[in-house]
Amino acid sequence: MLRDFAKANPLSPADEPLRKPKSLADVDAILHLDQLDLFGGAAAFAEKQSGTDALVLGAQVELSWSEAQLIVAEVLDGAVENVSEATRTLRFRHLSGATSDAEQAKLAELENAEREAKETSLALRELAGEHARRGAELTRKLISASPESFKGYRIAADYHRLRGDWGAFNEALTILEQKNPTSTGLLFLRALQAQSEGDPIGATQLLRKALQKDPKFVRAQAHLVLLQRSPEGAHQELEKLRALNPRHQIIAFTGPLIDAAYEQWRARRVPPSGPRGANSI
Repeated sequence: MLRDFAKANPLSPADEPLRKPKSLADVDAILHLDQLDLFGGAAAFAEKQSGTDALVLGAQVELSWSEAQLIVAEVLDGAVENVSEATRTLRFRHLSGATSDAEQAKLAELENAEREAKETSLALRELAGEHARRGAELTRKLISASPESFKGYRIAADYHRLRGDWGAFNEALTILEQKNPTSTGLLFLRALQAQSEGDPIGATQLLRKALQKDPKFVRAQAHLVLLQRSPEGAHQELEKLRALNPRHQIIAFTGPLIDAAYEQWRARRVPPSGPRGANSI
């Protein structure tokens, strides 16, 4: 199902140059775009290269690939929750015989979107496991080859975070802070640490600081979408992500669902026209 969806909704055109990277600089550009459909070519190119830089980028790609899939799955789950309320309302109206033709069509559209979102979420989680295992293998090689480098600790911190190994993660962060206390990547990792500790406000503040330092930090903006729990907030952050990378996977996979939830939220805020009373039942 996921591969069919990807074919029907390509994130970038077939002639996109970064689909076939020709240098490690191209791989780095793909990481900055944080774009799901480009990770395959980036991983394949990095694997054929030698040296620490290729190992760093290869590990980053695999870990980012895995996390990108998990993020889309989580955002899909959240979007389904937001749409479900509207679906329940329309379903009740339909069962009570109070729906118009337009509302019946909308109900069918929302039910289909929910079903596809749930199926896609499950498929993404399965594929994420494959890239997590490959990323773990490359990370171990990197740590063995460059145990004292900043890049090595940066990748190691990401690896430990994704594993939920918070003791090792905190150790890596402490060393990163000593080596480069002003790193934007450090702010990003601190934000995700706050998120894991149940502090979405702190995580949001740190992500915004990271974006102030690097306004094109696509991955940070993607996490801001993930942190939202209201249709309005999710839509606002999604629009910012659209401005940074309109081909990002969160937009392709979850944009329509987030937009639908936002429109339903707006509709509920508009007061009904005409008088209401006992005769309205």
